[in-house]
Amino acid sequence: MARQRFRRKDLKRPDEFVTHGWQVLTWASENARLMSWSLAAAAAVALVIMGGISIRNARSRQANEDLGRALADFQAGNYTQAATQLAEVASRWQPAPAGRVASLYAASADLKSGNIDSATVVLQDLLAAPDWPSYLRQEALVDLGLGLERKADMANAAARYQEAGGLDGPYKAAAVLGEARCREQLGEKDRARELYQGFTHDFPNAPEAEIATGKLQ
Repeated sequence: MARQRFRRKDLKRPDEFVTHGWQVLTWASENARLMSWSLAAAAAVALVIMGGISIRNARSRQANEDLGRALADFQAGNYTQAATQLAEVASRWQPAPAGRVASLYAASADLKSGNIDSATVVLQDLLAAPDWPSYLRQEALVDLGLGLERKADMANAAARYQEAGGLDGPYKAAAVLGEARCREQLGEKDRARELYQGFTHDFPNAPEAEIATGKLQ
């Protein structure tokens, strides 16, 4: 491989790195005010972004704390009081995920305390909202099915239970059993039997398994 030969005049040429470096330094010295403004603007933008993130984190933390306090009454079985507190949290933090969860549990507390109409209205509004996580949507559908079932609207209750049963989540067993009850009340004996059989097969250790087995016998 041939070596590259440098001529004497090549060595006398100015170094490009040094030349460009001096050009940058010269430009910077001539535009010092512009650079200081640019740096100040970049610092201001960074502060605004960091401040926004800090505020958002603080609001999320406060919303979760409020939700936790309201859920304490729900878990203790004080459903009337819990419904009021959860509704307040939902109103205060509605744009946040904690606000949406509070709405769901406020409706559930209303169901448990006998306020069926109020609960079904809230649940229908929640289910109409977009971007609802699958497991929370399933819970809302089961609660709505239960509310409609208590209002003797078996056809719509069965439809809600069926929709919930088609989702993956922890309320699938309740959805299948709920639909079976409604189909039985509607006189759809074959469909009800099919659902009871599916329940005993898929959830043999559920507390309600004996009920489903008894329906089959």
